[in-house]
Parts: sequence; structure tokens; C-alpha cells
Amino acid sequence: MSKRQIVSSSEDGCAKKKKYSTSFKAEYSVEFPCIVKGKDASFAMCKMCHSEFSVMYGGRDDVKRHVNSKKHLINAKASTSGKPITSFFSSNSKSTPVDEAVIRAETLFTSFLLEHNIPLASSDHASKLFKAMFLVDSVQPEEIIKRYSCARTKTTAIVKELAMDARQSLIEKCKTSPFNIATDGSNDKTDKLYPLIVVSADESVKYELLSLLELKDKSTGANIAKLILDELCRLGIPFSNCMSLCTDNARSMIGEGKGLYGVLLKENAGLFATGCPCHRLHLAAEWASKELSFNPEPFFLDIYYYVEKSANRFQTFQECQNSCGTAETNIPKHVPTRWLSLGKITKWVLDQWEPLRKFFKDECDSDKKEGSKTSDRKRNALANLDSRVTKLTLHFLNFMLPLFDKTNCQLQAETPLIHRQRRILCRFIKDLMVLIVKPCAMLYKCVTDVDLDQDYNLKDPMNISLGEAATSFIQESKLSDDKVKKFRVCARNFVKVAIKYCLANLKLTDPILLNAEIADVSVRTTMSFKSVQYFLQRFPQILPSGASMDDLEREFLQYQVDDLLPKILEMDRADYQWQEISTLKDEIGDLRFKFLPKVMLTILSIPHGNASCERLFSTVRKNRTDFRGSLKTETLGDIILAKQSGTECYNRTLSSALLKKCKSATCNALSGQGCSAAK
Repeated sequence: MSKRQIVSSSEDGCAKKKKYSTSFKAEYSVEFPCIVKGKDASFAMCKMCHSEFSVMYGGRDDVKRHVNSKKHLINAKASTSGKPITSFFSSNSKSTPVDEAVIRAETLFTSFLLEHNIPLASSDHASKLFKAMFLVDSVQPEEIIKRYSCARTKTTAIVKELAMDARQSLIEKCKTSPFNIATDGSNDKTDKLYPLIVVSADESVKYELLSLLELKDKSTGANIAKLILDELCRLGIPFSNCMSLCTDNARSMIGEGKGLYGVLLKENAGLFATGCPCHRLHLAAEWASKELSFNPEPFFLDIYYYVEKSANRFQTFQECQNSCGTAETNIPKHVPTRWLSLGKITKWVLDQWEPLRKFFKDECDSDKKEGSKTSDRKRNALANLDSRVTKLTLHFLNFMLPLFDKTNCQLQAETPLIHRQRRILCRFIKDLMVLIVKPCAMLYKCVTDVDLDQDYNLKDPMNISLGEAATSFIQESKLSDDKVKKFRVCARNFVKVAIKYCLANLKLTDPILLNAEIADVSVRTTMSFKSVQYFLQRFPQILPSGASMDDLEREFLQYQVDDLLPKILEMDRADYQWQEISTLKDEIGDLRFKFLPKVMLTILSIPHGNASCERLFSTVRKNRTDFRGSLKTETLGDIILAKQSGTECYNRTLSSALLKKCKSATCNALSGQGCSAAK
């Protein structure tokens, strides 16, 4: 019997009794077929339980103990009663005419996917969809199959009917209720797309596409405003019901003079403009980075385009990764217009620093041996990789950028955040301030009240926080005191500029943001009814039908002292909370809050950012592909609208009225009568 001796000693130095450890033996697998050798000789593995156990001390007894355990017996029983996966598929030895017909249908459908470059994942819905299509009560499947005829013309007409049906309820709601609009321009060089997204509240806050508009003229505020107003007029939606405009921060969009907001303000004097805080945070980091002695963006782009765009160079770089013991990863592309791009590429470059340095050094050495001229891109990349200040700067950015990215991700959510937006941004600014501002200058003050222009409020550059990695690198790299001091001054200026940009552009003192906190259930006891009055005065259209100011005030005062159910307080979305509050009843069964929830939901519908437009452009790119290069903008908009319901194709409920419209859709389209739903 193979045993290993284990020698141990007592505390007084005297040798104890010798112990022996047992190794796994092949005969265990013969006696117990489900047992095999584990990760090393001291362990066995059970194939039924997918777990390992020690055989160091008991050997065969350990194996026997395991196979008699409750866990193993349960798994063994399940293994014998279960069917192998192959039993669910037909075998070649037993084939009936039905089996052959079924596999023929499956193969033909697979060929259809391949021919038309349709993702194979779409076949996950195919079986359920075919059953929903052809297995209909009181109708033979053969009759449906014989009469099924739906080529591109009819399909396009049906898409238009589905799109109109999807937005008809939204149109009717906007005609009588307050709503908000969000829009942004695409990056197309010729005709630009401007999605018109409506943000409204019913039972919850929803972002819904109303129209996908195309602008053939110049992208001026006047032209964009005319495009939007003409579309609302065509649909019969009064612009006076619009409370706010959400767009990016370009002058042509948010400018109060000739910008889109300025033109629309003449049509609706109470209109509120919501710039995009995600875009502002991105710009804050961009402006702040100019204070650093090294600009990382050209460096990142040089790495990507030189290495990633050449198969040979990329393979050479992978060899450098292997020789340096780092993981083989693709090079992320830095896109300056993407909000979260800089932080990811910064971390990647730091992780791959040695392989990158080795790669570019080998490239430059190779040029010298061959007598060829080294390109500026390679020379600059190697100079940066050899520079200790460059690496120190990236360590600092890797410490700072996650603060920007975390807040940016929070504000990209589709959940309503207008009631918390100011506090989220103030918390972000405070997180920056603690790095460079003395605690005594911040105590009991709002971030807007801290004076950054007074040096006595700021920490000495040598005492500011740079992050653990940057601080350790300074100690290890033995940089001169002058370089360290210069870098720390630049780092403090980076944070200072970022804070000042945010304070100047994030509208932290805007009355809309201040009063919107009234919709936050968690702070209801500290708020005043004056905030409700502010919104009713600015947007009179949000007053519910049949309600008076006294009714709202009574409900608000009762709401402040009401013992709300724990499930309401635990909900993570404010609109869900208010929907639940609207269902609460008193002792005799009457609604306790009849009007207040409607007002609060309307306040929550004011969008806090423009990420919804960016998401829609992603959807556009998925639908207008190279295989759909000639897809008309009108049809593209109809496709996106028809998909807006979010219901699986095989579960979709189609009313008789909708089916009737779809039946006549082709005839109406060919005769020039247009969509029947629009009549």
C-alpha cells in the first residue's frame, strides 16, 4: 500500500507518533466506476456529484463513506432516472415519413437563415412562432399554409400598420396630458436623423419613440424646431402640453438664442431645457485633462491604430504579452465621443505596460538594424512608455476617472432620476472636493458655497490624494522633487478645473432640480408644499382634472405623516412607489391619494439626461446594416416603432381591429391611401 510519511513534532521538540497519508489508487475506480483521481494524488473526484474529496487519511474508507452519503445517493438516483440528452433527438436508425418531413422543414428554415444572413439565435423563437402562426382554433393548418402569401410589399405595409398601432395610444395621451420630448442628431454626413422621443407618465415613466425624423437642410436650431413642430402638428399634438426639452449640450440644441431651445421657447414660454449631465461630466474630464503635462488621448490612438490594424503587428504584440506573462487581450479602441471610453483604455494600458514597451522597443530597434526611418507614431509611443511621468499620469487618471464613470453610469439609467439628480451631482462634486479642499472649508456647506479661488481653502499640493498606485509609483520611481511637485500641482489643478466646470454647467441651483426632490418619498418629511405649487405655477397643465390646490395640499399633508407600507419604501423606482401609493385606500374603501400621485408621476417624467437618444441610435445601427443599406428612413422608423412593445413575437396579442387593418394595408399602400390607422 502506497503511503507517504508525515512527521510532526510537539511543542517541547519531542517527536510525536508518525502519521501516514494515503494516495489515490486505480483500484478505487474499478470498484467504484464513478470515482476518478482528483486534482492531485490526495483527492478523489465523484463524476456523479461533480465534487472532490480527500482520501489522504482513509483511502478506500473515504471513498466508501462518500458513495454511501445522502448527497451521492440522491445524485445517483437522479442519474439513473434521467434521460440522456441524445434521447430527445431522433436517431438515424428509426426514421418515419413524419420524422423526415420535420427534419426537412428544419433544414429548409436553416437554409433560409443562412441565405438571408439572419442571426442563428432567431431560431430560438421559430418553433413557438410557427405554432402560433399555423395552429389556430377552428382553422386547419393546411388552409393557412396554402393561403399564406406575404412578400416584401405586403410585409412593409404590415410593418407600417403595426408601427401606427404601437404609437396610436401615445399620440392620444399626448393630446390631453403633459409630456416631455428628447431628441438628438445623428452623425450622418448628409441627411441627419432626429428621433422624437416622448417621455410621459401613466402608471410609470416611459421613454417611447414617437417619430424618426429626417432633416435634409442644415442642422440649425430653426430647422430642427420646424421639423419637430411640423410633426407634432401633423399628429394633432398641442405643443403647449410639452413641459421640457431634453437634448445634448450643443449650442444649436440648447442655446437660448438661435438654438433649438430658444426657438421652441417662443412657442411655449414655460418650456424647461434639460441638458445632458452625462455629456457634461465627459466634458469636465476632458477640460480638466488639459491641466496635465501629458495628454493621453493621442497616445491611446497611436497604440490602437498601429498595433490593432495590422495582423502581423498584433501577432507580434501577443508574443510580447506571452513573454511578459500577461493575458492575451484585444486592444480597446478609445473613442473620444464615448463617455466611458477613457477610463477603460487607461486601465488596459497600465495592465499591458511592459508588453507594450517591449513591443515598441523591438519595433524601433528593428528599424535601426534595417536602416529604415522610424515613424513618429512609434517613436512617440516608445517615448511615452519610457517616461515615468507618463506612467504616473495614467496611474492618477486611473484613480480619478472611475469617479466620473460611476456617476455617469448612474445618470444613464432610464429610471426616473430628476428627483435625485441634484444630490447625485453634488455627491460627485463633493467626492472631488475632498481630494483638494481642506475639511474645515467644506464643513456644513453646500458644494456651491465653497470658494475654490481662495488658496487658504485648498490643501497643499504635496498633501493631496493621488491614489495608492500613483503614490507608490512616486516612491518607487525615485522622481526628482521638482518633478513630483510639478505633477502634484497639475493634479490639483485637474481636480479644481473639473469641479469649477461642473459647478458652472450642471445647473445645481436650478429651481426645477431643487423642487423636483418633492417626488422623493425618502425625504417627504423635510419637503414643503411650496415645491408642488412651483410646478403647478410653471406647468399649469399638470393639474389633474377635477382637482383644486386645496385638494392637493390636503393630500400632501396627509402623505407626509402617513405610515407607508414597507414594500413601498423598499421599491427602487420612485414611479413604482407613487403608482403603489395611488392604490392605497382608507377605512371605507375610498382612495386616500386621488390627485397627488398623478402630479408626482408627471414631475418624475421630466428626463434627467439624453442617454435614451444614444440608445435609440444603437438600435438604428442594428437595423440599418450593410444588408439594409437602402432602407428608407420612414420604414426604419416603422420597424423601430413596431418593435417598441417589447413582447415576444410568438406571444403577441393581435386584436381583430388590428388584423383587419393589416389585411387591407397592402391595398391601401398601393392605392396611395396610406396607413389605415392614421385615418
